[in-house]
Amino acid sequence: MKKVFISLLTAFCNFFARKMLLNQSRRSYTRNNFNCEGYIACISVLITALSGSPSVYAQQPSIDGSAQVKMEIVSQPQDDIRVEKLERFFEAHNSPLSTHAELLVSTADAYNLPWTLVAAISGVESGFCRRIPSGSSNCWGWNNGNSSFDNLSHAVYIVSRTLRYRYFDRGLDTPEKMSRIYAPPSHTWAGKVRHFMAMIENTEFENSPPIDL
Repeated sequence: MKKVFISLLTAFCNFFARKMLLNQSRRSYTRNNFNCEGYIACISVLITALSGSPSVYAQQPSIDGSAQVKMEIVSQPQDDIRVEKLERFFEAHNSPLSTHAELLVSTADAYNLPWTLVAAISGVESGFCRRIPSGSSNCWGWNNGNSSFDNLSHAVYIVSRTLRYRYFDRGLDTPEKMSRIYAPPSHTWAGKVRHFMAMIENTEFENSPPIDL
C-alpha cells in the first residue's frame, strides 16, 4: 500500500514540476503562481513517506476557490514571546490582526523576514488594518490599495512571500531600500516602518522576563 501511495505522490509531484516549468517564463507573482511551493510540499511529503517521520505543514488558504495548496513547512512557535508581543501590541491598537500574531511570526520565520516587518508595514499602510477597503483584507496597500485577498491569512502569506522573492532576494532588504519600489516617491515611509518595528519589538507586558530577541 505504501508503494502505491509513493508512486501516486511521485506522479503528482512530477505534474507540479511540469506546471512550474511551463509557468517559469511568465514570472508572474500573482496569487495563482504557487507551483513552486506546491512542488516543494510534494517533495517534503514524499521524503516523509519514505522516512516514516511526521512533518507539520501550514495550510495555504484557497487560491482559486477550488483547491487547497500546502505551503513550505512552517514550524509553529511554542510559547514564543514574539507572538505575545504582537498580540498585546495589536490589542492595544484595536487591530483585527491580533488573532493572526502567531501566523505572522511563523510566516516571517518561514521566509526569513524580520518578524516585525509585515506587521509594521500594515501600520503605515492601514493603521494596522483599521482603515482598509471593505472586504478586501488589504492591510498593506497592495497594488495601491486596489487588490483584495480571500482573508487576512491569505494576505499575510502573499505579502510575506512577495517581500522575500521580489525584495529581499533582490537585495532590497531594509525599509530604506524597499521604499523605492514599495512606496515611491515617499521619503517618510521607511522611517515610519522602522518606527513601528521598534514599537512592536519593545512592547512590554507584566511578568515577562527580559530576553534578547
